[in-house]
Amino acid sequence: MLVGAVIVFAVVGGILTARADGEEAPKTRAEWARTIGYWTLTIAVAFEMVAGGIWDLLRIEFVRVSLARLGYPLYLLYILGPPKILCAIAVLVPRLPRLKEWAYSGAVINLPRSGGFTAVDGKADCGVGGAPGVR
Repeated sequence: MLVGAVIVFAVVGGILTARADGEEAPKTRAEWARTIGYWTLTIAVAFEMVAGGIWDLLRIEFVRVSLARLGYPLYLLYILGPPKILCAIAVLVPRLPRLKEWAYSGAVINLPRSGGFTAVDGKADCGVGGAPGVR
């Protein structure tokens, strides 16, 4: 059900973005596939960044324990949380290609770094790549 909702949002987002730029809606199968793929991945990245930012700002137990195990101070969560939310907003806003480029680069730097620290730590009891419960 969630996957279907993401695909619907991707199609609607692609049509609205195309019309906002003065272009027509995608016509060929390749254009539709590209639009759906782009918006599906964009929504996934934005969702992850918003969820991570909210977790950081709420200082949930899983995040606090993980940060403490890695040896970082807890105030770092208040420094990392808001930029994640701003990244999600920048990725979803139409146009502004340079801002989107920087937001995607921040997300690409953030995700492997956090998973890598968790994997290298060795003490982390949270599964594969930092995902709780995944073995």
